[in-house]
Amino acid sequence: RYESQTPSSHRPNGYGTSGVGSDGVELYPWALVKKHGRRMDHDVSIHMVAEPAKTSVGNGGSRSSDLVSGLFEKEPAFVSRHGFDEQDCHSNTIVHRVSGTGEEKKEIPCCMLIRDHVNRNVFNITIAPGIDPLLMICYMAVHSKMDIQPNF
Repeated sequence: RYESQTPSSHRPNGYGTSGVGSDGVELYPWALVKKHGRRMDHDVSIHMVAEPAKTSVGNGGSRSSDLVSGLFEKEPAFVSRHGFDEQDCHSNTIVHRVSGTGEEKKEIPCCMLIRDHVNRNVFNITIAPGIDPLLMICYMAVHSKMDIQPNF
């Protein structure tokens, strides 16, 4: 979490709206996972929360309209695409770390998720050094849910 970051208004069931759960833990926005379409072959991007200084116009930061949902960086930190085999079945997912912007923008592979050919509910996850493994695991859970239930 960033210093002076505001707690999230999202609460698990049974928690109050004061920003603190019954166990005294505050929850903070962290990342936004966004699917660009409804089909399996559409990209998914991960936008990280913007530092509070960037969201405050008075501090020389961006306007909230320059952010996704007013909290998250407009440029994704990661983007992913599914791969398909010869029978057009989902076989893998490659997550790319995004660096730079505009024409200098580069996508560097940082995580590969390979789907088991026998048990389709099993994935082998390979992650590059310096990439948060829990972010990749959480992302995969969200992306899988989006594939099963594209709710627009």
